[in-house]
Amino acid sequence: MSPIDTQVFKSLLDMVGDNQEVLAEIINCYLIESPRMIAAIQTSVTNQDTNTLGRTAHNLKSSSASLGAM
Repeated sequence: MSPIDTQVFKSLLDMVGDNQEVLAEIINCYLIESPRMIAAIQTSVTNQDTNTLGRTAHNLKSSSASLGAM
């Protein structure tokens, strides 16, 4: 199983069209924010903060799904 769902990623490519700058910005944002979200998830687990854990995990899942990174 590939870590990237190529059909989802292709849909993203279709949405941005020829605008490679937009695609690069989306990917860069994900690469910056996903480690922050993972750290927040780890902290939430340590602190037993289920509200932040659920919200952050949902955001990470949604961001990943948008890029086909599942």
